[in-house]
Amino acid sequence: MLTEYYEWASNTPREGVEECLAFDEVRDHYFWFHLGWDGKRRVQGVMVYLRIRGGKIWVTDPNAIAMQRRILYTASHLVDETPKLFYL
Repeated sequence: MLTEYYEWASNTPREGVEECLAFDEVRDHYFWFHLGWDGKRRVQGVMVYLRIRGGKIWVTDPNAIAMQRRILYTASHLVDETPKLFYL
């Protein structure tokens, strides 16, 4: 799912700035970030950071509403109870 949003964002690239994904599936950390240069200015930042801990999904960007709904929908089909999102 994070890959789908990443691919969508990559369809409107900014010259000199790269969209990146990093997954640590052993520790359940998932990052979508960008880095590069806008002229002489360094550009870098985390777009979304998801973390699964104690059976809970933690999200660092509460503004990513569409992604959160998709996470809940997907997760609800994988477990017996309705999952909840928590914000770091």
